[in-house]
Amino acid sequence: MEHYIIWPAGQKSLPNNSEVKQNTELVNTIKLKAPHLLKPIKRQLPKASISWTKSLFFGDDYPFKNGKQVSTKGCIVWTDYQIKQWPLLLFILNNAVHQSFEEGIVKYFLDADLNSEPNWDEIRIIFKKCKPIRNINTDELDRWYDEISTTHIHPESYHDLYHWFGLAVRDIGYFAFDIFMKKRNGSIAWGEAIKAHLDNIPNLPVKIKNMLMGDFFIGLINR
Repeated sequence: MEHYIIWPAGQKSLPNNSEVKQNTELVNTIKLKAPHLLKPIKRQLPKASISWTKSLFFGDDYPFKNGKQVSTKGCIVWTDYQIKQWPLLLFILNNAVHQSFEEGIVKYFLDADLNSEPNWDEIRIIFKKCKPIRNINTDELDRWYDEISTTHIHPESYHDLYHWFGLAVRDIGYFAFDIFMKKRNGSIAWGEAIKAHLDNIPNLPVKIKNMLMGDFFIGLINR
C-alpha cells in the first residue's frame, strides 16, 4: 500500500497554505533522514480547478495548479511524494526498538490498522529524532551493484531493495556475495542475507518476516 504526504488520502479537500507548509516540512525531513523512502509522483485531480481569486490567496509557491497541458486540461495537478507502507514501518521499528510491533501499529497508524492512513503527527516526531544520512544518487547505487553483480540479482531488484533498506542494502549485498561465493546460488544468497537483516530488527515478529519474504523479497530476488 502507498501513501501520499503533500495531499494525504484521508484529507478530502485541498490542503490550505498551513497544511501544505507542514506537509512539505515533513517531506524535507524525510529527505534528510530516510531519502530512500520517498518517491516523487505527478498526480492530478480530474474535473477540478482552482479559481483565479483562490490562486492569488494561495500564492505562487502553492504546489497545486490548474493543468495547462492537453492531457491535464480541466485537472488540478501537483507533485506529491509517495511512501510505501512496509518500508516505512520497517524504518519506524528500526528506530523505535523499545516498542513492540503491536505498539508501533497502534501509535503510528490511525485506527490501529496497517491498512489505514499513517499517523503523520507521531511519524513527524520519530523522523525528527533520527540523524541525517546522505542521499545516494543512481550512479553511486549502480557502482554498489557492480560490486556484487556476480550474485546474479537483477539491477532493478537491487534498486528496489535500496528503497526498502536504504544504505543498509550495501552491507546486505556484501553478505549475499559472501554466501554466494560458498553456495553459488544467487537466490539462496540473497534470501539468507535479507533474512539476516530482518532478524536484526528485534521487534519484527517472525510471522511478519516470513510474510515479507514470501510476498515481496522472494519475487524481487528471483526477477
